[in-house]
Amino acid sequence: MESGRLIVPLYGYAPCSTSSSFIMFYFSVPHALYLYSDDKGRNWQFSNMLQTKSVECEMAEINDNTVYCNARSEGGYRVEAIDENKGAGLFPLPPANKLVETGGGCQGSVVSFPAEGKDANPNKWLLFTHPSDQSKRVNLGVYLNKSPRDPFAWSTPWILNSGPSGYSDLAYIGDGWFACLVECGEQKETEQIACEVFHYDGIKPTEGTEKKKKLKSAFI
Repeated sequence: MESGRLIVPLYGYAPCSTSSSFIMFYFSVPHALYLYSDDKGRNWQFSNMLQTKSVECEMAEINDNTVYCNARSEGGYRVEAIDENKGAGLFPLPPANKLVETGGGCQGSVVSFPAEGKDANPNKWLLFTHPSDQSKRVNLGVYLNKSPRDPFAWSTPWILNSGPSGYSDLAYIGDGWFACLVECGEQKETEQIACEVFHYDGIKPTEGTEKKKKLKSAFI
């Protein structure tokens, strides 16, 4: 983070109140949280857990040491949360049903970046990648949010990869450029991994249109 704090997103299981280890194993509930260090990794502390049921998560700094969290769920839509109090706790944002979850859930990636163009301001924007189908891991979508505290502000997705698509990992390179690693293939999403580099100008939402792209090269 800009302050020098190191953050490791993770999730943990809160045990249910029972003396049976078998019941605890099968009925423990997962929650997103993170580890953080303010001394370059010599000492680490846990943040408080997000109380909403949530699994694999990624986080991004949006401004003023505020942490945004985007987590996998089993409820049909992603879980979003904010921590504005330096580890005191992740507080869920209102459900907006803008970011669909896929079947039993899938990992997604989020990254913050400086605001672009004439809308530029001191705060950061968010980019998020995740399969855009609500039942299958297909059609990897790129979503844009210019108001990270507002879960209703997400754009409709630009389809980075049409077809089987799974886990992804975003990085902001600079000057409006992004790189994305994504699981993809012809028959299933675990056939190979592709790396795609793209610019913000290529994903800006256009009213009434849906951009789609099929990854055909740069497979690893």
